[in-house]
Amino acid sequence: MKKKKLLLSSALILGISLFTSTVFASSDPLKDLKNRITQLQSQVSSLINQNSNLKKENQHLIESMPKETPGVIYYNGNASGSAGVITVNNKKYVDVNRVVNALTNPERANIDYDKNNIYIGVKPELGGVVDLTKLPIETRTREAYINGFNGSNFKVNHRLFFSGIGMNLSDNSPQNLTYKVDKNYKKLYFKFGLEDKSDDSSKVKVIVYGDGLPMYETNYLSKTDKLKDYSVEISNFSRITFEFVPFDNNANSSPVIIEPIVIPKNR
Repeated sequence: MKKKKLLLSSALILGISLFTSTVFASSDPLKDLKNRITQLQSQVSSLINQNSNLKKENQHLIESMPKETPGVIYYNGNASGSAGVITVNNKKYVDVNRVVNALTNPERANIDYDKNNIYIGVKPELGGVVDLTKLPIETRTREAYINGFNGSNFKVNHRLFFSGIGMNLSDNSPQNLTYKVDKNYKKLYFKFGLEDKSDDSSKVKVIVYGDGLPMYETNYLSKTDKLKDYSVEISNFSRITFEFVPFDNNANSSPVIIEPIVIPKNR
């Protein structure tokens, strides 16, 4: 009898315990639902942040991937090959095989670039033209002056000029200077006149040669004559020569080629 009472008491206690737990667990289902919603909202917010971080990482990976952009290699203003500039992490690289000549030839040691183009030797001016005074003189019969005499700009017809090639002549002997152009240019443009310091009686003409063949000859000019513009076709010539020929009067003269430019064939 005592054993049955004990079992009944145990069962009753267990039942009360289960009933109490059930009542308390489900006593406020709305609150439980709100808590669950809050947890889900927190998880959603976390996922959104993770997704944003992944997008940033993905964008960084995309930006850091090598990109090749077409470019041009110019040699003394004339297009001579493709550059194929590769950008990695905002730094630009180019295949060294494409510029190996520039790295091994002292004549082509001057290298510059902008955007996707590489310039070897002389960088072209605005519009793609090349200032002839920036090319090296290959040969000359006496000292040639570039962009002015002894630190002063050329002065012709009382005007100053910042680009030109001049010589001082003191006798009747013709003098010349030669540029190597390697058939890279199609046209030569220049002005010709005498520096203001020349003797009043001096007269000089210039003859332009292409590979030793006369291409153009000016009239004799004095220092009071106005500057004249000249143009010469040079597409088929590897070298161009300016020969200054003084009039036979033994006057001191200073002939000047003013603002000489050459036009690359690809322009």
